[in-house]
Amino acid sequence: MKVKQVRRRTESVLRFYGVSDKDARITTDVLLTATLKGYHGHGIERLLPTIVGFEARALRPTAGDAPMFDGVFAKIDADSGLGPLAGVHAMELAIRKASFNSVGMTGVINHGHLGSLGYYSELAAKAGHFGVVMCNSSPMVVVPGGSLPVFGTNPIAISFPLLGGGILTIDVSTAAISHSNLIAAKNRGDSLPVNVAVDSLGHMTQDPHAARGILSHGGDMKGCLLSLAISVMAGPLIGGRPNHEVTGSRNTKEAPTVSSSFLCFNIEAMGGLQYFLEANQSLLQIMQESSPDFHIPGLAAASRLRESEKQDIPMSAELRALLLKH
Repeated sequence: MKVKQVRRRTESVLRFYGVSDKDARITTDVLLTATLKGYHGHGIERLLPTIVGFEARALRPTAGDAPMFDGVFAKIDADSGLGPLAGVHAMELAIRKASFNSVGMTGVINHGHLGSLGYYSELAAKAGHFGVVMCNSSPMVVVPGGSLPVFGTNPIAISFPLLGGGILTIDVSTAAISHSNLIAAKNRGDSLPVNVAVDSLGHMTQDPHAARGILSHGGDMKGCLLSLAISVMAGPLIGGRPNHEVTGSRNTKEAPTVSSSFLCFNIEAMGGLQYFLEANQSLLQIMQESSPDFHIPGLAAASRLRESEKQDIPMSAELRALLLKH
């Protein structure tokens, strides 16, 4: 199925479940962009659990209000609303605040799955700013030596403009593997890499069916503490739930209590945009010259996005059947 057809049919599905025309376009663009960049676990396949959430009345087809008031911080209660809508509204608000205050921050609580965080941080970079997004997701990650999931995969995305155009985007989970990779391994019948998951007793396992928890990035306390920092900044700091109480990012039949922080820094108002671009260009050039293994993060995904616009969109049989009904 070609991109235009997938876009049109996805919007139609969302409208069927009560999403407005404008919000259906926004949500579809967030999901489809992730798929076109190669992030299939956070892309258009997310439409399926989204529909499960709608039908279970755990997810609402809106995203709460985006209040505008003085100061650098605003808070939105998405009230079980669509994650992509909440994310776009939140970053747009943070960008507007940064235009006046040098820094803008929006906290969003009780929202559905966001998809790929890089979409939102890149909104700031496209405006010439420095964007950061952090998300506090449902428990899946254990503390080293433990067996009880405490943290989510807790991703973070950072984007900023590059000299001559282009955007550098760091979009990573703080877990050893993503939950979507775990599910993919189950579906394919593959083994997991070593030292990324534990069973119910806290023992290392490569069996995706036996896995009951994922380790933090690196499998050590450093990765765990990074997960902790994100869980606090995207959770209690903005009035969200502590990480072990978060629901709804994986089981969409549950009302989502996920929360996220969206930050925008006005580069021109801080160190100056031209200096920022030139200084980072110098650093990146040295990094590339020092190692053939270093590639500027985000550029390959942007290239895939441009190339895949002309190709068929890979999708599951279940998603194809859903889209063909609309």
